[in-house]
Amino acid sequence: MTEIHIVDDHPALADSLAQLVARRLGWTPTVWSSAQAFLAATATLRSAVVLADHHMPGTSGVALLEALAGDARFVSVLMTGTADVAVAVAAFRAGAMHLIEKPCETEELISSLEAAAARLDAAAPRIAAQRRIARLSPRERDVLDGMLRGQANKVIAMDLGISQRTIEVYRAAMMGKLGAASVAEVLQCACAAGMVPEVERRGEMVA
Repeated sequence: MTEIHIVDDHPALADSLAQLVARRLGWTPTVWSSAQAFLAATATLRSAVVLADHHMPGTSGVALLEALAGDARFVSVLMTGTADVAVAVAAFRAGAMHLIEKPCETEELISSLEAAAARLDAAAPRIAAQRRIARLSPRERDVLDGMLRGQANKVIAMDLGISQRTIEVYRAAMMGKLGAASVAEVLQCACAAGMVPEVERRGEMVA
């Protein structure tokens, strides 16, 4: 079930939006009274759509989006009562998928949220792969990087200044955490996480 975080300092409006998305979309809404409160909790949150107001005390909606930039767990829609060009440009630069001017039409809002959820679903495999890779220790990540460069265990061991046997231990642990039974599955996970294109851009060989 899709989750949505509604970040708005107006309780009545936030509650109205929560009821709307629960009724029309069947989503699970969580209401936050400030961007600061939401950002303080993001480390514990799962993938979700974020619907945020721009004009809030303290951290604005655009600043909230900037703080979330690069976090594939969240797809954001921004609402504002003053959608001037400067706000629009800042919102899209910060990663907003849609910018909605208040008061908004219900169908426009629902359509924007459905599009955000579709993008979130498309990002799900990448998020899952990134989470698996994030569980690797620094040394296990070094071994993975070496594998992505097409290096044999012996070469990785020389580069890291440790024994080949130790590399084999790290490699086995790394593959276990990734749920990979073969090198091909390791590469598949790295591709899903977006790592292989980064290696290719550096001009290195990917095995």
